[in-house]
Amino acid sequence: MSLLSWLLPHRCPYCDTVITGQQTECDHCRAQFPDGVYVRSLSEGVCIAPFGYDGAVRESILRMKKDGLHTRANSFGRRIGQMVRSMGIAPDIVTSIPMYPPDQRQRGFNQAEQIARCTAKTGGWLYAEVLKKIRKNQVQHLLSAEQRHRNVQGVYAVGRSRLLQGRCILLIDDVCTTGSTLCECMRILKDNGAKTVMGAVAAMVGAENELHVMTLEQARKICAADSKKR
Repeated sequence: MSLLSWLLPHRCPYCDTVITGQQTECDHCRAQFPDGVYVRSLSEGVCIAPFGYDGAVRESILRMKKDGLHTRANSFGRRIGQMVRSMGIAPDIVTSIPMYPPDQRQRGFNQAEQIARCTAKTGGWLYAEVLKKIRKNQVQHLLSAEQRHRNVQGVYAVGRSRLLQGRCILLIDDVCTTGSTLCECMRILKDNGAKTVMGAVAAMVGAENELHVMTLEQARKICAADSKKR
């Protein structure tokens, strides 16, 4: 073992257990990964996720927002990329929910962007920053569903509309709770020329009766049907 590996051991991005070799996560966490895809129908389209927002996944996302470790974002990005690719979906552009620039400068990173860049790399797709956040709003997790919907209105805009014309867009965020932010950004992308927009997140929040866990083939059919009707 090298000195660097001893000083900075490779850890599971979900539980922080030290792992060795070419492992990207520990055997225990990998054994608990869901077999299917979490799917939620939103007013502006469909959002999919490889995980529910609980347990080690929830803790990993919360830590990612604080420490910005690329290994956490990369693991989520790979899972999303593999999931989308296995569904037979090939977006023209992968993009992410932006942060308000002063907030991103203070934090030093945007976890949604980190996840999205790894998603694009995994699938061999183009990543582009298309959206921008033009004003600061309240933190979403402190608000009710109705307040969340109002809170995101007028907050986002398109910065590079020429990239969107007739394109299929995969829009990435870290977590989907009510879907208010995703819906607003999906609407803006479509209003500015995107042919279709599908949301994908690392983890989906919701009680079991609110979420639908499907096979890859079932999820692919749902997303295909949604694209045709829009």
